[in-house]
Amino acid sequence: MSPLSKKIVKLKARICAGVNSFDGYIENYSADEIYVVTLLSQSVAEFSSGLPVKLKIELNSKEIIDLTGRVKWSYMTPPHCLTRSTGIEVMGPHLNNSELFTNLH
Repeated sequence: MSPLSKKIVKLKARICAGVNSFDGYIENYSADEIYVVTLLSQSVAEFSSGLPVKLKIELNSKEIIDLTGRVKWSYMTPPHCLTRSTGIEVMGPHLNNSELFTNLH
């Protein structure tokens, strides 16, 4: 997968930042970035740029993948700001190197 191409998915995810964790879902990903949406009620904390995070992703097969990364950007999602959109730069393992992500639809 080219670093510029995005793959659209709908997968359950949990962002862990320090002792806090936030449930959400992944809307799309590329080889080195994941776009995650979390509910406002769970994501009141700011995800500042550069914040290290761990990401747990539940595949459709119910298998869990653990990734490490850092927040690239984050904002309350308009128009009603009921969710938070967050871009996470994948630090390891990169998704283009993971066979588990090759067959996601």
